[in-house]
Amino acid sequence: MVPKFRVWDKVDKKFWKIETWHVEDEYFDLLEVGFNIADPRAKRIWRKTNDVELMQSTGLKDKNGVEIYEGDIVVGQQHLTTDLSTPFEIKGLVRYSKRNTMFYLDGEGFGHDKFMHSLGSSIYQYEVIGNRFENQELLEAIE
Repeated sequence: MVPKFRVWDKVDKKFWKIETWHVEDEYFDLLEVGFNIADPRAKRIWRKTNDVELMQSTGLKDKNGVEIYEGDIVVGQQHLTTDLSTPFEIKGLVRYSKRNTMFYLDGEGFGHDKFMHSLGSSIYQYEVIGNRFENQELLEAIE
């Protein structure tokens, strides 16, 4: 899998695709979301690394085919392995655990107030409903 990233621009308050990542010089050449790199109509800017929030793709897609990134808020139905007839709604924020080297869902569900659920176990049941930057109200409801 080739790692994919997106950035949240803290200055313009919007997402951008990364055209070029200048690691040594600590800045990004950014491309407007929804445009191809070869499209001359695409808006391009550059930002220092401190002016953006970098988020990696999980490599997974939700039930609608939407790519899931760190910082996304997802909701879905999860069946307990002991009782497949009883679904629980779970929702949470997609995070990455360096300690466990995995993407996980930090949120509510399973009859508990909080949980840490590995994203890879049943992702087809989830749906991206927002992200932590553009949908603060969804995040506040989880926390």
